[in-house]
Amino acid sequence: GIPKAATLFLSRQYALDYGAQGIRSNAVNADRIRSGLLTDAMIASRSGARGVSEKEYMSGNLLGQEVTA
Repeated sequence: GIPKAATLFLSRQYALDYGAQGIRSNAVNADRIRSGLLTDAMIASRSGARGVSEKEYMSGNLLGQEVTA
């Protein structure tokens, strides 16, 4: 949604503005991170909608493993 897009674009803008000075910009996408925001019901719904297991859904990130916050 809009908050995720805003975070992504803000992080990209920081990278453009400060990357030449060696400053890195990072952001955390809260999707697929087991936290109080992502409930078991949401995980089941989202994994089912994508036709993958809950384990596959939760490990579908750059680390390739489930992440807990």
